[in-house]
Amino acid sequence: MEFIVRMEILCINSAAFELKSTEVNITAEGGQASMPYTLENPIDSLKVVAESEAGWLGRFEDNGSEIMFFVDPNEEASSRSAEVTAVYGDIVQTFTVNQDGAVGPFQFNVKEIGYDHITYDVIPEDKEMTYISYVSTLIMPAGTLMTRTRTFRTS
Repeated sequence: MEFIVRMEILCINSAAFELKSTEVNITAEGGQASMPYTLENPIDSLKVVAESEAGWLGRFEDNGSEIMFFVDPNEEASSRSAEVTAVYGDIVQTFTVNQDGAVGPFQFNVKEIGYDHITYDVIPEDKEMTYISYVSTLIMPAGTLMTRTRTFRTS
């Protein structure tokens, strides 16, 4: 008696999920942002799921080629960063969202600080607007009186 054993080898390609970058940089104004990704041998029933513990990031959605999300405005002067975790099946990837700090209507650049003076530049956000002068008086230790006049105008 002769037995014939027939073996079929099925080749199953596993999925590959990779983010295009490790960081996303956002302005202080916030808004919609995205992280592109590549997906090889996708599994029909799976989607990319993303989340972050940062309360200023949210509404994560997968559109098939990038992770879309929203960033709240940053009203603080300091920048902030948060980690986002993206999962596809059992593949976990992370990226960082960096957001600039808010900039007010003037930028102050301190040039020199001395015992009895300070020299600084004031750079307005709106360079077309006309600015007025002001006088400030400080009473220094030991009864010293200091008066300064400044005029802010664009050149």
